[in-house]
Amino acid sequence: VAAAGTAVACAAVLMVRSDQGGGHGGHGGHGGQGGRAGTTSRPDAGDALRIAFAGFATLRRHGRLRILLGVVAVAGLVKGVGDIVFVVFADDRLDGGGGTSGLLAVAYGIGGLLGALGATRLVRSSRIGGQLLTAGALLGIAMAGAAWATTTPTAMASMVTMGAAESLLVLTSTVSVQRQAPPH
Repeated sequence: VAAAGTAVACAAVLMVRSDQGGGHGGHGGHGGQGGRAGTTSRPDAGDALRIAFAGFATLRRHGRLRILLGVVAVAGLVKGVGDIVFVVFADDRLDGGGGTSGLLAVAYGIGGLLGALGATRLVRSSRIGGQLLTAGALLGIAMAGAAWATTTPTAMASMVTMGAAESLLVLTSTVSVQRQAPPH
């Protein structure tokens, strides 16, 4: 299912047109495959290296982007820790084993879907700082709830909240990076 979803996503990306004149998939709409107006050659090794490191130069110039990228990295760390915590938490705290860790993972996934639905407001919103703050606060509340949870239902409620907060945090910070980065 994940492979099929990825294939559909790749097909959708190929249909995205650049706002620079209608090129497909990274050609930038400049007429040729090299990205320079009027040429048809591919970029040379120097161009490829410059393009590869242009993001680092942008991060050096724009402090907000560095902060937002840090938020994205922390959200990824939270997700990775969450994947491990399901099993340990189910075994040690709830004495439930593999079935309970599966339930916690399902609750986290349902929360992730709910968070993604909540993030659809980002499309129409020009200011998303409030959503970013909400996601961080929800994540803290969910982690505190998980620390005190001693039954499977309370742990599942914490995991739903944690999944929603993590999803909203990733989507909000990613959209923020895209909005803050210069178009070039």
